[in-house]
Amino acid sequence: MVLAGKAAGKRVTSLADLDGVSLGIEGGTFADAALMGFDHGRLISQITHLVPGRGELLPKLEQGEFDATLIALHRDDACRIEHPDTGIKPSG
Repeated sequence: MVLAGKAAGKRVTSLADLDGVSLGIEGGTFADAALMGFDHGRLISQITHLVPGRGELLPKLEQGEFDATLIALHRDDACRIEHPDTGIKPSG
């Protein structure tokens, strides 16, 4: 989980901690299924879906279009290498 915007300082230890946080996710991914199915769809109204493979997820998070996303750790690491000044923070 990586955070930005109003969620940047939020402590996230479970998906339940994402109530009230706008989420961006690539459709059709495992992360999408996990967020959509969590607690019988509790987070559905907070999710914005993006088309996978277009490289839009992290830039849109950085631009504030949503406050958090669920991605593989290596993608966050790659983003930090390319953009060391990013405002995106891992959830811990």
